[in-house]
Amino acid sequence: SIFNVISGNIIIGDNTIFGHNCMVLTGTHNFKNGKRISLNNNFDDKDETPSYGRDIVIGSGCFIGSGVIIIGPLKIGDNVIIGSGSIVTKSLNGGTFYAGNPAKKIKSIG
Repeated sequence: SIFNVISGNIIIGDNTIFGHNCMVLTGTHNFKNGKRISLNNNFDDKDETPSYGRDIVIGSGCFIGSGVIIIGPLKIGDNVIIGSGSIVTKSLNGGTFYAGNPAKKIKSIG
């Protein structure tokens, strides 16, 4: 699994487990006039990626299926199950099973 913390923190609660090949990504790139910001005049490479503001918080007791991609910023509640191959781009409520691209509520599990 890959945990990218270039643009924020990743906080994971107790007893949360991940399947194989998951990606938890805080990183993003800034664009201006259709180009990465570092390719525009008068901008520095340091402006390319923000260093904060895209935190990912994952609650306790979650199961993140294999191949899931989580793109911050967002929060995932406690006891969430995310189906394999899902892409999570928004916060998820606890006690729920989510799956798909983008991940959608399938059913409550609490």
